[in-house]
Amino acid sequence: MKKILVCGGSGFIGLNLVKFFSNKNYKVTATYKERKPKETYGASWVKADLTTLKDVKRVLKNHSIVIQCAAVTSGAKDIVSNPFLFIGDNVVMNSLLIKEAVLKKSKHFIFLSCSVMYHHSNKKLKETDYNPRKKLHKFYEGMALTKVYIENICRFYAERSKTKFSAIRHTNIYGPNDKFENVNSHFMSAAISKAKNSTKKLTVWGNGKEKRDFLYIEDFCTAIHKIIVKQKSAFELINVSYGKIFSVNAVVKKIKLIMKKSFKISFDKRKPSIKINISVDNSKMKKMYGWKPENSINEGIKKTISWYRANY
Repeated sequence: MKKILVCGGSGFIGLNLVKFFSNKNYKVTATYKERKPKETYGASWVKADLTTLKDVKRVLKNHSIVIQCAAVTSGAKDIVSNPFLFIGDNVVMNSLLIKEAVLKKSKHFIFLSCSVMYHHSNKKLKETDYNPRKKLHKFYEGMALTKVYIENICRFYAERSKTKFSAIRHTNIYGPNDKFENVNSHFMSAAISKAKNSTKKLTVWGNGKEKRDFLYIEDFCTAIHKIIVKQKSAFELINVSYGKIFSVNAVVKKIKLIMKKSFKISFDKRKPSIKINISVDNSKMKKMYGWKPENSINEGIKKTISWYRANY
């Protein structure tokens, strides 16, 4: 059995990956920083602060595959009001993990980047469409530059070691185990939480016109598995997306319809929002790895709501 280490296994994406690979032919170890999840999915769990070299050295032993999900993340409120939050610790932990994975001769290191480095566009942007000379959106700039730096560090090590690297630019992931009823919720989980408790009115931050690509977590896990099985090259930068963008307003309307609610949707333009459209091309992922999303956005939202109702 191949041994997988999921760094940040107690987070939304990490916990879903632990569940997914525990059901495959892999031996899974996962890290957590403060609290081990109630549902462990048969994995081995290790408490660790991945910003410290001592803990990084302790956890990175005898794992052929490392999936790096650990990160300081939050929602639009913190992106706007606390832009420094995402830089320091994320750079430190990834620098330590990548170097140690190479020294420990891990076979494959997978870094979860994101798509915030892409500029406003209604056209689907490919991996090569990121332009480092073009000014980034001021609210995304710090996070985007951090992600691009780590992507380049992955490439640097891949070209000078025997460890294979994948840097994945994923879009907005949603689904079970996300943060619901939480001040730091992502948009989809926040909207579902609000919809459950709304009768007459649901207020959405911004004007509702911003468009994003939303990918269901099961499809994301399947994409990671395809990359592990099929990647032959030393380094790949890969978009993983649903392949279609939806406005915030359109998504809230879908949630309202699926939950059979009758509230009025209103928009608070005074609240933090990031007014750009991010459309991400997934043709490389489809062609090179034979992957495509299996869950439509309606199916994904239905499954997410069903899980939320059963667990909250």
